[in-house]
Amino acid sequence: MDCDKKKEQTRKRQQALRDRRKALGQKTVSSVLSNKEFEMLTEICAFFAPPGQPLTEDEAVSSMINRFHSFIPALRVTLGKCDKCSRELPTGCDGFFKGDTECWHTLNRIQLHQLTRPKDFVRTIKLET
Repeated sequence: MDCDKKKEQTRKRQQALRDRRKALGQKTVSSVLSNKEFEMLTEICAFFAPPGQPLTEDEAVSSMINRFHSFIPALRVTLGKCDKCSRELPTGCDGFFKGDTECWHTLNRIQLHQLTRPKDFVRTIKLET
């Protein structure tokens, strides 16, 4: 009976937690990380935390999402428009003209990944100020 009571308390506690998260608009995302990636996440948690208070994995991921998302406007300006379809990049024609020598998706899609390296973020931020 005692075991059933503990299970019921745990169930209620977990339901209350789910209800609070739902009320706050929080979503749960799970991810599978390699050992190396988890080590890097642990290092990020320690490096960006206030002294003596390492970030949780959730806080670190949330912080990284906010940081990367803040770079999108500057990256959009840097990317500009496609020479073939004249649409905003990185979406452009969604690859409709891929293969055409004037289409950004043919040769320059890699440019987006190169722009997202940390040294380029610093360069991009300096362009805005």
